[in-house]
Amino acid sequence: MLDQVFTIGGLGMQVNYGGVRLRFPSVVPVDSRIRAGAELVVVKPVALGHQDGVRVTIEPEGGEKPLSVIEVLRVAAP
Repeated sequence: MLDQVFTIGGLGMQVNYGGVRLRFPSVVPVDSRIRAGAELVVVKPVALGHQDGVRVTIEPEGGEKPLSVIEVLRVAAP
């Protein structure tokens, strides 16, 4: 899903490293439409290349409270 939101060019490989701070602050209403947004929160160098952290928020259309929030960590190498 994140590849549809943004791409980082010049990389030969990306590996999902894990997720941190998974939260479900609200429930999904029946027959509701949902949308997701992503925010790049950190990029730091590591031995193989770099590690990025992306916060993904899933919300109901027209809702006030997010349904799910997770920070995803990925490692990328040239």
